[in-house]
Amino acid sequence: MAVELDEIADEQSSHIADDGVEVAERSGFEATGVSEPATGPGWVTVRVAADEHACAAIVVGTRGLTGISAALGSVSNGVVHNSRRPVLLVPPGNDQ
Repeated sequence: MAVELDEIADEQSSHIADDGVEVAERSGFEATGVSEPATGPGWVTVRVAADEHACAAIVVGTRGLTGISAALGSVSNGVVHNSRRPVLLVPPGNDQ
């Protein structure tokens, strides 16, 4: 069951990354969607992938978590506080 859930999450994250690339390209940016399974904390995976792909900046979505949920390990929080690259946080839209 856990393996199946991981596969579903990987597929969804890949689709979300692809959607983000489309939005960025329509806005005139050069973008590459990177969706890799995390083998540790998600923010570390994001930072390592950005380094491997020599990204000029990292764009990461937020889920709008607050309080204890955010304090316990938000990926976007980890990326912001541990990246050596510029980071753009995108909050969820009204339809989320």
